Amino acid sequence: MLWSFNRLPRSSPPPLLGQMPSFEMLNQEGKTINDTDLKGSILIIDFFFTRCPSICPRLTTHMVEIDQSLLKRWKELANPLPVRLLSITVDPENDTPPQLLRYAQKYGADASRWFFLTGESQDLDRVVIQGFKLFYQKANPSAGIMEIMHGNWLVLVDQKGNIRGYYDAEDAQRAKQLLRDVEWLALQKPHEL
Repeated sequence: MLWSFNRLPRSSPPPLLGQMPSFEMLNQEGKTINDTDLKGSILIIDFFFTRCPSICPRLTTHMVEIDQSLLKRWKELANPLPVRLLSITVDPENDTPPQLLRYAQKYGADASRWFFLTGESQDLDRVVIQGFKLFYQKANPSAGIMEIMHGNWLVLVDQKGNIRGYYDAEDAQRAKQLLRDVEWLALQKPHEL
């Protein structure tokens, strides 16, 4: 799927869908990152795990494409868009900071813009399920196969921590809408959000 900015402007703001949950997690470098550290940035968030054999590699590839589109757009505007990517694991028992670092390096992620985050299981449940209203569940543990069922959603959060959209990463039209929404948010003054 080609992730690129559509030059058609967004005619109305993306909806307000709630507030990003508070959190404190470790990134791929072992540094503590919390929700207040990220205020002032637009966030594009996905949920994955490094041992995932199915959707996660595609999700991460979509995030790489988004990152590349953002970098290209920054050059066109001659002004960096205040965007960070967050990939939050749903398998904290296995996805330690060193494991996340290896995964991030595999995809060429720039640690200054893209955080791979892990935390305690109960905290992740609170953040993902209660905070972002997304489902995930461990499946088939009796067969000795570790599979975690989860969706392929990307979540957009504005500079004030408001959730502004859920986007199916596999839907080309929603992908274009995500990038239009990012640009709309980036062009707003804080009091206009």
